Amino acid sequence: MRWLGRRVESHAELASTNDRAMELLDREGRDAHGTVVLARSQPSGRGRHGRKWHGAEGASLLFSVAIWNDPLPRGFALLPLAGALAVAEVLESSEALAVRVRWPNDVLAGERKIAGVLSEARWRGNLPGGAVIGIGLNLLQRENDFPKEIRDTAVSVLGASGRAPRAESFGALLLSRLEARIDEAFASPRRTLDRMASLWSHRLGEGLRLLKDGEVLAGTFAGVGGEGELLLDRGGVAERHRAGDVLRVLRGEGGP
Repeated sequence: MRWLGRRVESHAELASTNDRAMELLDREGRDAHGTVVLARSQPSGRGRHGRKWHGAEGASLLFSVAIWNDPLPRGFALLPLAGALAVAEVLESSEALAVRVRWPNDVLAGERKIAGVLSEARWRGNLPGGAVIGIGLNLLQRENDFPKEIRDTAVSVLGASGRAPRAESFGALLLSRLEARIDEAFASPRRTLDRMASLWSHRLGEGLRLLKDGEVLAGTFAGVGGEGELLLDRGGVAERHRAGDVLRVLRGEGGP
């Protein structure tokens, strides 16, 4: 690897690897670029929209990467996609798992979430100066290890494949792939979007239910825009949504 992992912080427990990586960016600026913050457990880890990410001690791969550039290249909005793409590619190549990505950044094995990505930026005026990309991947949990509220919707690599990967070797593979995908997102955003096209859990023309700001929007999947936004066709108009949760993919339905 060229820049990612030039420094690694490893913690037995950390409230949030994203918060720690952002703290390093705020304090050190460019010197923090490429730092990886790892934790064996993360009691206050965040998912999107302020949700909690459950990372059981020693059973999950939990890390964040600090990225500095002033300003960040134009592809910074695709960082969540770059992270999800890296996870999906490593799961497919090293664990022979067929996975899909639910917009914008949930990696699924079957219909269950196996990993999530959270990207956050530091803004300097109207331009992003630094960013953090955090990844939480379920490695070794058995079904009863998950909290009851997500037991039916989450899965680990062990649960999906029957194999127990070593966190160290899997993590090294993932970091190497992540560096390549971040570099690509910055240099050629279109290529990142092209790679993602075959991984979406939703196909062009399929009906979707999108939860946004407390409202459920029904439409059909019309693709993903140049900054990672969901294109939802509603009545012949492709609306652009930068935030929201895909609640349901309606197989075989071509409209709301």
